[in-house]
Amino acid sequence: MKIILILGMTLLYVTTCSGLSINKINSEMDRLENDIDSKLFLYETPSFQWVPSTVYKYADFRESLYVMATEGVAGKKFYIGEDVTNTNGHVYGLVNIAAFLAQSMKETIKYDACDENSWDLVGGKYPLSNACGQLGQSYQDYHCSEGEKHMECPVDPTMSITAVSHAKWYGAPAPLYCGPKTDEQPHSGFWDYGYECNKGWANPPETCDVYEGQKAGKFDQSRPYASTAGRTDVEGCCWWGRGVIQTSGICNFGKLNYYLGARAAEEGRDSKYPSVDFCKDPEIICSSSEYKELKWVAGMFYWMESVQPYNEGGWKYTDELAKFVEGGMQGTSFIDAVSGIVNRGCHNPPCGTGALDGGHERSTNFKKVLDTMFAGSPPVVSGSTTSSHLGNPSSPSLFSPDLPSQTTGDKWYPDYNGNWAEGKCINVYPAPSGRPHYVSQSECCAKAYGGQASGVCVGLIEETPSSTGPGFIAAASITSQPTRKPVSPSSEAGLILNSDKFVAMDETLQAVKDDIDTKLFLYETPSFQWVPSTVYKYADFRESLYVMATEGVAGKKFYIGEDVTNGHVYGLVNIAAFLAQ
Repeated sequence: MKIILILGMTLLYVTTCSGLSINKINSEMDRLENDIDSKLFLYETPSFQWVPSTVYKYADFRESLYVMATEGVAGKKFYIGEDVTNTNGHVYGLVNIAAFLAQSMKETIKYDACDENSWDLVGGKYPLSNACGQLGQSYQDYHCSEGEKHMECPVDPTMSITAVSHAKWYGAPAPLYCGPKTDEQPHSGFWDYGYECNKGWANPPETCDVYEGQKAGKFDQSRPYASTAGRTDVEGCCWWGRGVIQTSGICNFGKLNYYLGARAAEEGRDSKYPSVDFCKDPEIICSSSEYKELKWVAGMFYWMESVQPYNEGGWKYTDELAKFVEGGMQGTSFIDAVSGIVNRGCHNPPCGTGALDGGHERSTNFKKVLDTMFAGSPPVVSGSTTSSHLGNPSSPSLFSPDLPSQTTGDKWYPDYNGNWAEGKCINVYPAPSGRPHYVSQSECCAKAYGGQASGVCVGLIEETPSSTGPGFIAAASITSQPTRKPVSPSSEAGLILNSDKFVAMDETLQAVKDDIDTKLFLYETPSFQWVPSTVYKYADFRESLYVMATEGVAGKKFYIGEDVTNGHVYGLVNIAAFLAQ
């Protein structure tokens, strides 16, 4: 009787804690709903603008979180800090959510896509058999372990499915599709993305009608065209990635059906979605209007299966999460390891499957989510979870970078990152041989990583490097400050320069000068990448503003709000209008 009572009290405690945690999580997240939808769940349009996603919405995310955090799947739940013994449990849960969203923003949200896009370019063409698997993969051969093989979806060679989402750039490949081989179409060809399909003048006229919004491209089925894996058909190839972290393969869809879908209901188990057969219609993850949360549920199921229980090589996810929270949320080592698990299957890539893809973007996403959640200043949390881990509370400054310990010198060189988009320039010594050296970080970025669309290299430029050891020689200044003829403080120009309005305006601009050079003064390269201008620089703009706002021409001056209270704001808006043009 005593044992039953203790077990009952324990169950009540755990259930109550879980309820309290999800209520606290929901309260915190609901408060941020507008920011999440308008600042985090964004995608990049073909014109390089970031706008709110049409596919991923907070309301659907919230619904899926409630299901996966309270009911879960096969005894596993999305972690929300329910095991923490003090009132800060929700903080651990929020950081777990932030790590999940950081990956989701990189994998799918930025593309506004639920279905996997066709992106593996082979010989300058996009094979239609990319539906079977990209970069040499075969999704229909992604089997479960021996003990879980009974959960797999069967491969039906007669199944025909077309994806509901796709890339949106000029000439982008059509949605992935699968279907049986026929006498009329015994093979699959490729997508010709350069084909001009709008030919109203032709006889007969041609239009771009494969998908809505198509600007160019066409199917070419004239001959078999192999994918990287060698496939020249799409029979049985219906298992491409879907949902916020691209659930793919017959094992993963089978598990969803076994635990959450029609199969669970058919075999007498509890089922959250008894009418949903993930095996007969895997596309329902993206196409369902009744269960819009499925695109999130599939991703959270992956997270619960592969990320939360990860414990390899001395790196355990739950312990590392706790260390990160209790250490003041410092550095990028935690999220970099998580990104490795998601992208490459290990916490310390490369690990057989290659280097981490998009590591900088994933860590930047993580910081952005954390800043949104905690307004840039996370709460100080002491060790309190049931797991064994080291707590090292430190400054609450959010996401401070790990400090380098190497000696630095006066020459900069490219790090030759295996992923060019992640490449940067460094001055750590001793430097490896065989690399070009430059007198400044900016020169190195311009010559070694010119045209880098990710902006990683230029984004790391510091105007005044700090000394880290004896013998350090400061790198050359990135931009030399123009000099102008001194003006008398009592002159008209001097009075303007020293006015509160001009000083406030100048200080505001100085605070964002790096952003102006790296985010505003950009030009588009022939390869459609946006990079910092080589012609227009903030330093030159600032010098011209001094001249035209204080001295002017023929009695006319550039308006900086000198005639109104809080005038610098009016001046800044005038500058914004000028720069927009």
